[in-house]
Amino acid sequence: MEKNFERIEADFNKLDSEKRLTILERYLKYCLPPLQSLNVQAEIKTQLEEMNDQQLNELAEKIISLNSTQ
Repeated sequence: MEKNFERIEADFNKLDSEKRLTILERYLKYCLPPLQSLNVQAEIKTQLEEMNDQQLNELAEKIISLNSTQ
């Protein structure tokens, strides 16, 4: 694909704006995380920030034990 990038770019630029937008929309899902993923990450961050030290230590121990069994 890298070898043909200039040709791909030239062909892309020849398309009308509606087709270019359609193609960009299709390929963005491979470049950007889905919104749902970002929401889950924000929720996990919030939950972690609300945990006290003991809860965080218990979580860390659980993660370590799960990783050591794999």
